[in-house]
Amino acid sequence: MEKPRALVLRGYRAVQSASYFVLPIAKGLHLLAADRQLRSLDPRQCHFFQGWLARHPYVCPWLMLPDPVFRFGEPSHTGMAMIETWVWIWNGDRT
Repeated sequence: MEKPRALVLRGYRAVQSASYFVLPIAKGLHLLAADRQLRSLDPRQCHFFQGWLARHPYVCPWLMLPDPVFRFGEPSHTGMAMIETWVWIWNGDRT
């Protein structure tokens, strides 16, 4: 299965360089979403999510990754790399 090519829109310029966020879903449950185009968590995202975890120690984060950790039963390189970074972020603020 091949990745679809990017849609080219003549004259289009990106307004932002990254899209990641935390969205409160319910009391004690927040959705954390990483940037899709970066493929890995860059220092800006790591700093953002580490700060969020430090300020919300009792909230249960629900993590949304742009790539699956396992694709068709096999480990995904990008998904595994991203989850390893999340484990580092989590352990850095929670231990």
